[in-house]
Amino acid sequence: MATEALKLDNVKKNFAGTEIIRGLNLSVAKNERHAVIGPNGAGKSTAYNLITGRYQVSSGKVFLNGEDITNLEPYEVKRKGLSRSFQITNIFPKMSVFENVRCSLLWAMGYKYSFWKLVGNQTALNEDAEKIIEELNLKNRRDTLAGVLSYAEQRALEIGITIAGGSEVILLDEPTAGMSVSETEYIVGLIRKVTEGKTLLAVEHDMGVVFDLADRISVLVYGEIIATGTPTEESTTESTDEETFAGSIDELDLVSLDDVDLDSIETPTEVSSPANVEFAREFVEVAELGDGESEEDRDKNINTLLNSKPEGVDDSLIEVLRETIRGGGTVEDAAALARDLIPPPEETTDLSDLLGDER
Repeated sequence: MATEALKLDNVKKNFAGTEIIRGLNLSVAKNERHAVIGPNGAGKSTAYNLITGRYQVSSGKVFLNGEDITNLEPYEVKRKGLSRSFQITNIFPKMSVFENVRCSLLWAMGYKYSFWKLVGNQTALNEDAEKIIEELNLKNRRDTLAGVLSYAEQRALEIGITIAGGSEVILLDEPTAGMSVSETEYIVGLIRKVTEGKTLLAVEHDMGVVFDLADRISVLVYGEIIATGTPTEESTTESTDEETFAGSIDELDLVSLDDVDLDSIETPTEVSSPANVEFAREFVEVAELGDGESEEDRDKNINTLLNSKPEGVDDSLIEVLRETIRGGGTVEDAAALARDLIPPPEETTDLSDLLGDER
């Protein structure tokens, strides 16, 4: 068997009395492109945050190239060779493309931003930044402010920032979310290019992207991997219509979805209190921008909700949502965690029900 670049061994995570990740076992080989699919609330974002150290593992182990990295700080995980991108762009909008990439290189080298003037003339550093920009197909946008780039270009820059530190293991969270067909093709081609010779773990809803990009695919349901395998030749169709991909999960050469007894997949019984669940639902609703609502107004509403101290809601739940945002994350990251706290329907009898929009 190929050497494991990333391994999760019986990883569990509890939030506010709810076991979100229930014994997660995942193995990603070196130089493999691996996709994780599953319904909203399956625990995908939580799993990513456990791997990268943003959340503390309740029990179990996370290994990077054979080294135990369980509960290391995020910056320590990054220094050991693992980087991640987020569902939304994580760039400096008032800095140029070149400055964004160089800043990421500096941070990976251990410099603080206050040392910019000291390293501004470092030829090797600038050359590395230029190479990454060329690899991203953004050479003609080198001096453009990141905030005025197209959405696809911003995502490309985000990916460039992720790989700038030289990490060998890359985690991408919904890299093509919100893109047109042409933008998606551009980003998929870019991901293939920049992850050549590296290890990739990606969460992605677009099944066309999954089948086009992944060497292996794992299905995450209720905080557990229920199957892992490779796409079959039949599933590498260029069609992206809903009918074609309605059966795409069944076309996986998984070990083996055909053999998975869905009745044996236990619905979590240790759910959070009704007050916690209701608060999580309200947080998700407030986190979604309404028509004509600005991010500033949305953020004010989020702060109001977090400071409201509703009766029966665990302080630990409010604190973890607040710290997710304050600790360098986003409202969207916190909303992803909140979704993981909302229990699934009581009765689930079909794989399509489990995977929802994934199909």
